[in-house]
Amino acid sequence: MTLLNRHLKLNFPGLIGIWLGLGMLLTSTLAMGHGGNGYVVKLHFKDFKKGLSTVQSMGLDLAGINIKEKLVEIITDDLDQIELLRKNGLEFEMTSNFGRMEPTVDSEFKSPEEIDVIFAKFAKDFPEITTLESVGKSIEGRDIWALKISDNPTEEEADEPAVLFNAMHHAREIITPEVIIDIAEQLLNGYDDDEEVQKWVNRNQIYLVPQVNPDGSNKVWNGNKMWRKNARGGFGVDLNRNYPYQWGACSGSSGFKWSQTYRGPEAASEPETKTMMSLVGRVLPVFDISYHSYSELVIYPYGCEDEFPENKELVVGVAETLASKLVTDDGSGTYTPGTGWELLYSVDGDDASWMYQDYRTIAFVVEVNSTSTGFHPPWSMRDETVEKQRPGWKYLLDRLETSSIRGYLDAAEIGEKVTDARVTVESLGDNEFKDTFLVKADGSFHAVVDPGMYEVTIKVPGQDDVVKEITVGGDRVELQL
Repeated sequence: MTLLNRHLKLNFPGLIGIWLGLGMLLTSTLAMGHGGNGYVVKLHFKDFKKGLSTVQSMGLDLAGINIKEKLVEIITDDLDQIELLRKNGLEFEMTSNFGRMEPTVDSEFKSPEEIDVIFAKFAKDFPEITTLESVGKSIEGRDIWALKISDNPTEEEADEPAVLFNAMHHAREIITPEVIIDIAEQLLNGYDDDEEVQKWVNRNQIYLVPQVNPDGSNKVWNGNKMWRKNARGGFGVDLNRNYPYQWGACSGSSGFKWSQTYRGPEAASEPETKTMMSLVGRVLPVFDISYHSYSELVIYPYGCEDEFPENKELVVGVAETLASKLVTDDGSGTYTPGTGWELLYSVDGDDASWMYQDYRTIAFVVEVNSTSTGFHPPWSMRDETVEKQRPGWKYLLDRLETSSIRGYLDAAEIGEKVTDARVTVESLGDNEFKDTFLVKADGSFHAVVDPGMYEVTIKVPGQDDVVKEITVGGDRVELQL
């Protein structure tokens, strides 16, 4: 390994004053890739939050973080950005060690076509508890598949809440579909023998979307290993900055096509985004995990600074428990929970914030793996990685069973107005909770709450309000209205 130490003593009163004013130490390890894949740069900040803000303001591609080590990793294929770091008078180390920037993806991981084949086989091998549906098309015409796992998979089941697990909004995050594949394998292979799995499948509707962004994945597998966005126009749109809520609202995305966080020309401009919005609007999932990599975080709404979910106590409680069940790669601790703006920086147009705002889906981004592995861990880490994620998604399936209200309106009697009905749940105790929930076409709704006394108010256009008081303990309460 060739090591070049560079000590730059340049004096640029503008940017250098900003950077050195942060009290920052910079060590950058540049590992050159192939095929225009660029460099990995490691930055260690004394003031971590200000350092992250600086990285964002410079328009750099922030790949991952390590909170404990106050480490930020960026990726760039632009030598002008490297020169910008130099011109700020920063001291850094540059190595010729290729490290994680191998020229191709480990072939043991699954290409977009292989993922499609795997999910088609799931549906063929387990027809009694699965149905596979193309829920939309990508910009290049690829199917975006959703596998439903339930004891009556072809029916909309009023007595069963929905939960959604999705992956690969960002193309280079190749470990994330493996998590979805593992969820399917655990549920399908365990259904006949495992009573816990039977309960999850029989009592819920579980939707799995292994790749939101199949076009981007295709680019990764065809030589552009660090591609993040979809395939729009050769420049791509960051699908997780393209959702309508707070789109472009708080400097949490970019309006420039060259940026890795380009939000698109308008909210929900991309067919992949529209596909996910349509699926969510139809099934109204109670929980969602959107798997990303990397940083070992559990991120909950909202993305813009100083904005918290309306029922913060409940959402944070679920997030903290979820994070506590996910062990870090080095085994020294568990994942860190928080909003995106608390842990990283402002994010606008993300799926989790949109789901919570529009549908009260308690949605999370789980950032899988650490900075030691990056976007492209070796295949040898695959099994360990997916095993470490199991306690998280299993916890959410269990949480659907506990401390929640499952209600049913007579859809046949109400008719078309059933989807205009609203259900407000308000705490009568010490815990702060008040929220309004949508009703599905089958007349059902599901509210996750903490134990306590609640007033439930059902509003149907043209009818008198119905008000009930109920006590929620540790189990799911069934409420016929």
